[in-house]
Amino acid sequence: MKWKLCVAGIVSVAMKIESMGYGLHGHDLYIRVCTCSESDINVNIDILKERLDSLLSNLDHKPLWEIVGGEGKIEDLLKYLNDNLKIDNLCEIEAKMPDREVYLYIQR
Repeated sequence: MKWKLCVAGIVSVAMKIESMGYGLHGHDLYIRVCTCSESDINVNIDILKERLDSLLSNLDHKPLWEIVGGEGKIEDLLKYLNDNLKIDNLCEIEAKMPDREVYLYIQR
């Protein structure tokens, strides 16, 4: 059996992506992170949720580029989460807003 264990949260961030012509603006982002396993689930879902919530609380209502680096694009956020979640078998991170969805698939 294959298993996929996911948790989610919402964060409000300020964005300013000058290379794309966007001035300062805000977005509420739905974030979902998943771990995958070919056998038994070896991640406690409560720990996964706690780690996600902790990282998102550090970002909430702040300029995204100041925390995650780069221009503060959604892609930068997903890389930041991947680097900082410290969860075994992380396989997918997604960010959604009303008109966009961005996915990061992680192969380990």
